Amino acid sequence: MKLITRKEDNMIVQSCSIGIVTEEQDLIQLEEKSLLSPASDYNIYDISDDFSFKPYKQCYDGVNLIENENYVSPPLTQEEKLDEILNLQKTANQKYAELDLSEVTLEEVKGAKLAQLNELCNKTIVEGFSQEINGTVYHFSCSLSAQSNFTGTDALFKDGLIAESEWTVVNITTGAVERITLDQPTFNDVKLAVFQHINSNVSKFRNTLQPQVDSATTNTEVDAVTWW
Repeated sequence: MKLITRKEDNMIVQSCSIGIVTEEQDLIQLEEKSLLSPASDYNIYDISDDFSFKPYKQCYDGVNLIENENYVSPPLTQEEKLDEILNLQKTANQKYAELDLSEVTLEEVKGAKLAQLNELCNKTIVEGFSQEINGTVYHFSCSLSAQSNFTGTDALFKDGLIAESEWTVVNITTGAVERITLDQPTFNDVKLAVFQHINSNVSKFRNTLQPQVDSATTNTEVDAVTWW
């Protein structure tokens, strides 16, 4: 295999199976119908078939392979821009599912797995929790806005500005969305349930699952760590 570099800065231009210099015409024959000129501007090196390099992004002087500091990425095509947008919209769970565990490194799998677990932890938290009040089990949201409402309502109770507060919940038995009234003692029970719900899920991720990922030594071991 031949490696063609530009003499000016040793930037790698391409590799080819043929690299014959036609001195009379100052050309380099790369392939059957491919030519490069002027030949005097380029170097030709013999390399092994498994030699790994990045055209234009790296330079080679026959011994050392280094990054090309002057490389500028070409503008994205419309198709590449669309792919980039679609990729940004993917969840961490989707990105992990698309990984080829036989191709990526252990560190890459670990990073993707931790992102997936963190996302699932947050998703479980915001989905909320169930709490029994006066014999009826209700589902409470724990979205960011709901958490803010819990904090604000708690402050109003503590300052003595309110004696009760209405709250939107889902009746687990009937599935109906209801508005219920919470007095301060009942609200305190719900507030404790909020803390326990958030803390238990964060603890599951940080104290149980993350150490399993960190200590894994193979991609298969990382993949075996799941949220559910």
